[in-house]
Amino acid sequence: MTLLQETIKLLNDDSRDLNTIARESVLGREWLSKLKRGLIPDPGVVKIERLNSYLKTPQQNKVA
Repeated sequence: MTLLQETIKLLNDDSRDLNTIARESVLGREWLSKLKRGLIPDPGVVKIERLNSYLKTPQQNKVA
């Protein structure tokens, strides 16, 4: 499984809404929505690494 595939799986499995994820990860909601639907074929490693790291952080440690 690639980092991109793992990140999309984490995003799809996450119970939070995209607005919350966007706000807390400092990534755009529209970008997250397109990524989740597979509409960004080459999303860029920096954003994927940021999102992957964010999604792997336990939720109780995140600032709302």
